[in-house]
Amino acid sequence: MSDKKILEKQSDIFSFILEEANDGWWDWQLREESINTSEKFWKTFGIETQEKKHHSSDWQKLIHPDDLKSTIDYLHKYSRKRSSNPYRQELRYKHSKGHWITVMCTIKILEWDKQDMPLRVLGIHYDISSLRAKVVELKKNNQKLISSNDALEKFAHITSHDLKAPLRGIINICHFMKEDLEAFFNSNISGKKEVKDHLDRLGDQAKKMESLIRGILDYSKIDTMEFIIEEVNLNQLLEALYDEQFTVFGRKFEYQNNLPIIKTDKIRLGQVFSNLISNAFKYHDNIQEAKVEIKFQENEEEYLFCIKDNGPGIDEKFHKKIFDMFQTLQSKDSFSSTGVGLTLVKRIISRVGGRIWVESSMGEGCRFFFEWPKKIES
Repeated sequence: MSDKKILEKQSDIFSFILEEANDGWWDWQLREESINTSEKFWKTFGIETQEKKHHSSDWQKLIHPDDLKSTIDYLHKYSRKRSSNPYRQELRYKHSKGHWITVMCTIKILEWDKQDMPLRVLGIHYDISSLRAKVVELKKNNQKLISSNDALEKFAHITSHDLKAPLRGIINICHFMKEDLEAFFNSNISGKKEVKDHLDRLGDQAKKMESLIRGILDYSKIDTMEFIIEEVNLNQLLEALYDEQFTVFGRKFEYQNNLPIIKTDKIRLGQVFSNLISNAFKYHDNIQEAKVEIKFQENEEEYLFCIKDNGPGIDEKFHKKIFDMFQTLQSKDSFSSTGVGLTLVKRIISRVGGRIWVESSMGEGCRFFFEWPKKIES
C-alpha cells in the first residue's frame, strides 16, 4: 500500500472517530476569519449544510450574546499562556427552531502570532441540553424535597406537642381514677376486676401512643440532625445504660470491661444501644431467664458491635421486615411494641454511614450486628 493510500485510510479513520465521538468539530482560522466544520456541527443547531467553510461570523452569531464576549475574552486570556492543553467552556447556541441549546466545547489552540494571540483554534462540542435540563430539574426537585422535609419536621413538632398533652391527661386521669376507686377495688362488688383491667388497658394504650409519637418525632429529626463529635468512653456509656435497663426490666446485660474511648456522637450511639438492648429484654418470652451480651470488634474503618440475646428468635423471613416503620412481630394491641424502634435505629446507623443486620432463627435467640464508622461525616 502506497504512502498516499495509507494517509487517506488514516484520514478516513480519523474523520470517522471525530464524527461519531462528538456532536461536531470546527477548525477556526482567525487570520482568514474562516471556519472549517464537520456536517454534524451545523446539524446540532438544526442547520442543514453541505459547505465546509464559513465565515466566523456565521458561527458566532449563533452564540448567546451573554456568552459570546466572555468566550472571546477567555480565548485571548488563555492564549497568552501558550498552553498546549485544551480547555472547556459551556455555551448557549440558538437553534434554528428558535430555542437555546447548551453545548460543552473542548477547545485547543494550535497556532499563535508573535503577540501570543491565537491564529488557529480547534474545537469539538457536545450537546448537553438534556443533561442541563435534568440538572435544573434535579435542583428544583431537591429544593422541593428540602421544603417538604422542613414542613414535615414542623408538622411533626406541632402534632406531637398537640397530641402529647391530651395523652398525658388520659394517663393522669386513669391514675387518679384508680386512686379514687381503691375502696371499690378492695370491696366484694362484682365487676371490679374488669373495671381495673379496662383502666389499666386505657392507660397502657395511652402510654404506647405517647411512645409512638416520641419515636416518630425522633425519626423526623434524623436527616437534619447535626453530629456532636466528642470522646466517648464506651464502658461508661454502657454502664449508664446498664443501670437504666436494670431499673426498667430488673435484668442485667453483659459487656466487655476493656472497651476503648472513641470519638463519635455519644447521643446517637446511645440511642442505638438503648433501643437494641431494651428490645432484647422487652421481647423475651421469659424475662427472668433473659440474657443479653454486647460484643465489640475494631476494624480498620469502623467499629463492629453485636447485641446477642437468648430470646425466642426471629424467623428469617422477617429479618428485613422488622426494620420497616410500624412493623412488629407482636400483636398490634401489645403495649410494648410501637414498630418504630428498629426503624429509628436503622435510620441513625444509615445516617452516620454504617449498616445493621440480624442473624437469627426461631428458638435460638438473636444477634444484632451494626457497623459504626470511625469517621462520621455530616
